[in-house]
Amino acid sequence: AILYTFGDNDTYPLWYAQEVEKVRQDIRIINTSLLGIDWYINQFRYKINNSDSIDVIWTPQQIMGINRQYMQYVADPNVPKESYFDLYDLMKNVLGQGDNVTTFPTKRFKVDVDAALVRKNGTVNAGDSVLKEMLFELPKNDLTRDELIILNTIASNGWKRPIYFTSYYDQLGFQKYLRKDGITYRLVPVANGGQINSEWMLNNLMTKFTSGNAQTKGVYFDEENRRHLIGIRQSYGELARDLIAKGRMEDAKKVVLKADSLIPDINVPYGMPSRYELHNQASFTLMDAAYQAGVKDLAGKISKALNKDMNQQLNYYASLGDDMSRKQLDDLLARYSQMKYTAQTNEQVNQAEGFLGSNLSKNQSGLAYEISRNYDLYEYVKQSDAKYNPQPKAVTDSLKLKPDSSNKKPDTSKKK
Repeated sequence: AILYTFGDNDTYPLWYAQEVEKVRQDIRIINTSLLGIDWYINQFRYKINNSDSIDVIWTPQQIMGINRQYMQYVADPNVPKESYFDLYDLMKNVLGQGDNVTTFPTKRFKVDVDAALVRKNGTVNAGDSVLKEMLFELPKNDLTRDELIILNTIASNGWKRPIYFTSYYDQLGFQKYLRKDGITYRLVPVANGGQINSEWMLNNLMTKFTSGNAQTKGVYFDEENRRHLIGIRQSYGELARDLIAKGRMEDAKKVVLKADSLIPDINVPYGMPSRYELHNQASFTLMDAAYQAGVKDLAGKISKALNKDMNQQLNYYASLGDDMSRKQLDDLLARYSQMKYTAQTNEQVNQAEGFLGSNLSKNQSGLAYEISRNYDLYEYVKQSDAKYNPQPKAVTDSLKLKPDSSNKKPDTSKKK
């Protein structure tokens, strides 16, 4: 397979596994942070370990130095905007001519699909509806060299080798063809391919995944390690939700319980501050799935941790304001959320952002995203609690039983 990675933490461990432990040396790991460098691209022209060479289409001279380092979309009046153009032909015979090219004439591409091949080599599942062409449109007006090489690789591969990404990748417009197999996303020529590969992912998560002893009490995980563990926790929640949507409740129960045993809260709490609230987001996904699967004990445990942490966070954010109470912060965020989610134009979105910014203190303004994200997630947790675990309403005074006056004993202490 060809596996695209995006940073140090999803690259170096894999290189170590391959080069030292000799694990899966048939996989070609491509780091996108290095993909804009000519000497790195030229390494793909050779077999490394058990990984065959990759056709990058362009010659070493054509990517040397600043050649094809950056291209900008310039509409060509002779190229119909509504048409899709063969990606390999474009890269080879249009953008691949001469030493350097700085523009491209279309943003719509297609990649032909050999249905027999993708079924034979396992690119698609037996029940998939295979497309004749993978059509996609570039969502922007420029391309850097690393992005161009990704497109070249897809074009030249012809579905012969699996192509994976370690993160959801939406920069080039083909994200609807990415299907999640575990914590990686595979490019598939399938209608509505942007979903979860249920059976494959269920097998991976239930029989193959490990968690670096996160289930052993007392093992310490720093912020970066926690970030990767909550990515695994998020995957379990997503799979469980997918199974629930397909009516597979028993499998969903097994998945959420497996997640809790694999990464319990003894070392990786369910409620905890983090960048962009990703930690609590993963816990919420698992909590919501547990509620829907009927595993209320687990859902309640997660809910309790989330409510406590996010309530503490909001109290802290309120304390950073200029004599701001918690209720004032809640009212402000509720108004902002309403403005933001009802906005229909960019101007209205900007008005919402301006409203929030103008009502936050200097100390709060630098945390505006975290504050609003925390509030939104806190509200989602409360909504999920109310839907799946409603609390009994307190009996009001007017509904309390009153003593029956007919059973009162006569007052004999008074004289007639």
